[in-house]
Amino acid sequence: MASSSNQQQSQPSNPSPQAAFSLLMNLPPELQEQILGYLLVNRGFIVNPASPPSLGVPRTIQPAILHVSRSLYEIGAHLLYTRNTFRFTRPSTLLNWLNPHRPSLRHVGLELDFHHSLTYRLNLDYHSLTFRYLHEAAPELESLVLYLRSLDTSSWESRDPRHLADMILNAGIRNLKKLTICGLPRAFEEELREFLKPMMEEKGLCDPARISLPAADADGL
Repeated sequence: MASSSNQQQSQPSNPSPQAAFSLLMNLPPELQEQILGYLLVNRGFIVNPASPPSLGVPRTIQPAILHVSRSLYEIGAHLLYTRNTFRFTRPSTLLNWLNPHRPSLRHVGLELDFHHSLTYRLNLDYHSLTFRYLHEAAPELESLVLYLRSLDTSSWESRDPRHLADMILNAGIRNLKKLTICGLPRAFEEELREFLKPMMEEKGLCDPARISLPAADADGL
């Protein structure tokens, strides 16, 4: 009985939340950043961050830690927006989520649906407006993946790469290091690059060599 009592007394108890917070705040900044990285960097895409996570796309992050203190918020918010890739299933979802408090956003995936109820030109104009707002709200964006949905290439207008090139130019943020466009017919690739290269060089936008145009959906990007 005595040995059992001694074992129970020797077992460490879990620290209180206040003690854990005090311990975290007294750590060097580099260790705080490492711990926050485990809590705020997701293992995959963060899909539609303003919506509850879906069953197929679980989230492993714990953003509530950002509300603990101002110093943790400053470190954690930088990790959250620079180390994760945020994917949006429609432009309106992206626009509703963006605000001036997310200027450090670095990686975005965006699904662009070409609605059959709208003309091809109206679809492009709508998406171009989305990119302009994205430029203003996330000036430090580094990588952008566009997923083209329901792109009908049967009309003469949609077969002209110049129209699509105009839209891509609007996505060519100056700091962008990589632009990937998924769902584009392979036959478009070379002709589209011919339009893009001189225009992007003239405007000082993303290096054309960093534009990837996989024909497949490439959901893993």
